[in-house]
Amino acid sequence: MTGPAAGHRAGAGAAAPGSTRVEATATCLSWIPPQAVEGVFKLPFGLGVAHYDKPPPDSAPDVAGLLAADAIRFANQLRAWIEVRDGEITDYGMSGHGRLGSTTVRLGSRALTFAGVALPDLAAPPEVHTGRVRFTQTAGGHTGAAVPRHVRHPPFARLTAPIAWSTVALTICADGSSRAELAGASCFPRHYLYDTDGNLTHKSALISYQHWLRRAEDEDSPWSGVAHPVPVAHVQGAAERTLADAILVSGGYRQQHLPARDRVRRQADRRGRPGRDLRPGQAHPGEQGARHGARPDSLPAGGAGA
Repeated sequence: MTGPAAGHRAGAGAAAPGSTRVEATATCLSWIPPQAVEGVFKLPFGLGVAHYDKPPPDSAPDVAGLLAADAIRFANQLRAWIEVRDGEITDYGMSGHGRLGSTTVRLGSRALTFAGVALPDLAAPPEVHTGRVRFTQTAGGHTGAAVPRHVRHPPFARLTAPIAWSTVALTICADGSSRAELAGASCFPRHYLYDTDGNLTHKSALISYQHWLRRAEDEDSPWSGVAHPVPVAHVQGAAERTLADAILVSGGYRQQHLPARDRVRRQADRRGRPGRDLRPGQAHPGEQGARHGARPDSLPAGGAGA
């Protein structure tokens, strides 16, 4: 199989004669949900000096518009292609980049805008397999707002925000299909992954502002050779998407999995089925395990959720 040199980032052009070009994209948008910031750092949000973000749309996000409106913190956009001839992959390439937004701080009637500081994008050499190629790109940097914090080495204090980042992977197959993955990310802020059709498919399942600050003391990031996987939740129906955005937790709080349909029904049953009265103090049979110390099945052992 022929192909571009390892790590070659090539734009999509015309396919070679007799070949079919398959193109795909993967996009990750990162944003700060309500009540995600902890400790003294949430004070500017409560006073209206800084702002939380609304959840990005479920489909066809206008990345440039969201960045310009200070509606997301940064975006990681990966584009890639393969050329197929007689069922065999003969060439491939990738492009795309990360885009950091700006942060607007409001002081009375005045608004100050601070631009984020992007780090160089990291692109691993494409992984070539029989019938498919997997592309990977890491993007991120320091968001615009200052985050005064303690570090354990001189000068023992920093004003810049810790590094926020995401790693997206995109696999393109010779049959024309593709798959987007959120392969890694910082534990703050929250990350939304969109497939090549622009549909929201996955979300980072847990956010932790305090853990993000602690990791930042050690400068843990892909740029220092340390990359962390992130728990990911698959996006289901519209009801689950709405519930996921409502159950936004961080820090020491545990985050629950989104209940599946049978769990929704079970929760409804626990309130008392029609035609059946529960005596005062009597528990529904489904609650007995929880009352005797059993871990509710809606709480994962690791505390990660959707």
